[in-house]
Amino acid sequence: MPWNITHLWRGVALLGLLLASMAHGAENARLQLQLDARLDSLIAEQSAPYELPSAASGIPLVHTPEQVVAAPLHVGLSTLWLLSSALLLLHILREWTRVLRLRMHQHPHDEPLTHALWPTISLLIPADGCSAEQTRRLDALANLGSDYPQERIHYVPMFDPADIQVALAVERLIQRTGDRVHPLPMMAGPNTTLASALHAAVNTSIGTALVILDRDIPLPTDWLRRSVTPLLDPGVGCVLTRAIARQPQGGLLERLSVMNDQADTLLATDVDALNLLMCGKARIRALRREAIKALEHPELQRAPDGAGLVLDITRLGWQSALLADIQHYRPLDTPDQIRSPRLNPALALKSMRMAALLLRPGLAPGARRQGGAAFFSSALPLIWLLCLASGIGLYFSGAPLPAGLAVLLCAATSFDPHGQPRPAFRIATAARMAGVREEIRLLPLVSLSFIDRLIESLRLLLRREPRPRAPHAEAVAVVEKGRS
Repeated sequence: MPWNITHLWRGVALLGLLLASMAHGAENARLQLQLDARLDSLIAEQSAPYELPSAASGIPLVHTPEQVVAAPLHVGLSTLWLLSSALLLLHILREWTRVLRLRMHQHPHDEPLTHALWPTISLLIPADGCSAEQTRRLDALANLGSDYPQERIHYVPMFDPADIQVALAVERLIQRTGDRVHPLPMMAGPNTTLASALHAAVNTSIGTALVILDRDIPLPTDWLRRSVTPLLDPGVGCVLTRAIARQPQGGLLERLSVMNDQADTLLATDVDALNLLMCGKARIRALRREAIKALEHPELQRAPDGAGLVLDITRLGWQSALLADIQHYRPLDTPDQIRSPRLNPALALKSMRMAALLLRPGLAPGARRQGGAAFFSSALPLIWLLCLASGIGLYFSGAPLPAGLAVLLCAATSFDPHGQPRPAFRIATAARMAGVREEIRLLPLVSLSFIDRLIESLRLLLRREPRPRAPHAEAVAVVEKGRS
């Protein structure tokens, strides 16, 4: 019996221990569940996006100086990159449209009128070449061989009165044509160029337009009619012709540069007339005398080139017509040519001010479009530099992808030697138009060499000799003496 009671008490004790262990295990499980739930909540808080403190939350705002500067700077660089990239992409899209238009249509050509009320014009004969060449040109004017009415052609020979041989040729021209000759004596010098003589030539000449003789004689029969036909439109104040420099046969890059210029002149339309003139790829063929006389500009007699005059008459509402005729010139023959490179800072600023034409709805649509195109082309170098600078800034701020896209976009719109951004695919277009297989095989290397073209533009800018803007007192004195 005692043994049974002892075993009973042992069983009760074991049962109590078992119940106590079961209760302790349940408590441990409950604590483990609480710990797991707390750990899950901490992980969720850390993975959720961080919410900046605001005034509404009651948490004090604390910003480090780096955060205060970095956030607005990154937003500004991103905005600048987006804006400049969009403008460069629009420029590339426009160039592709021009290429496709040229491939679908024929090359530009002039359509001179056969029957019209041809106005009286004055033909300006520049003093190009040596005395023998000028004499031969003046003697050949008596038999011009043009189908333009001869009685409506007046001559304005530009010559140095100190050159006896040329002065005698002018006298012979006066004897042959009578009162249709209006001599323009200009003292020879570094400042006496064709561009600087335009204002004096307009005042000396008569008629509706002043046509510049920019090619050798004999002239094509319809040359004068093609030059004057655009001026039959009363809204046209200037007629431009395309110009390509004669380059000697050289290496691959030289041939590509020549084909680039040829493609650029062929792709240009009337809207791009001022752009070609600013890049030195166009020449003034004819000017409406009424438009030049309406300028009343005090610095016309010492204008460095003809582009300033064309920009001024465009600002007054006159538009320019671009002929399909291509004039070939030698690069060394620029002193007496109307050449206006875009690298001239004064002309670049003047063309950028053409943006005001877009806000003047009273002007002719053609003049507004040409003024807007001139402004956009002059602003392209600034847009190119802003895109490149914003890309570099985004790279250092921790955004390498936009930086790489900016560099690629700048490489695709690199500078040409005239200081104008140009899509690199235009080289491919020029090579395809010329049918040169060698250039096409090497185009991947040439298209990426935008750095050397930028260096070439800077080299031309540094080597460009400044042209003095002193008034041509001697030339004006000679002109006044000749009138008296």
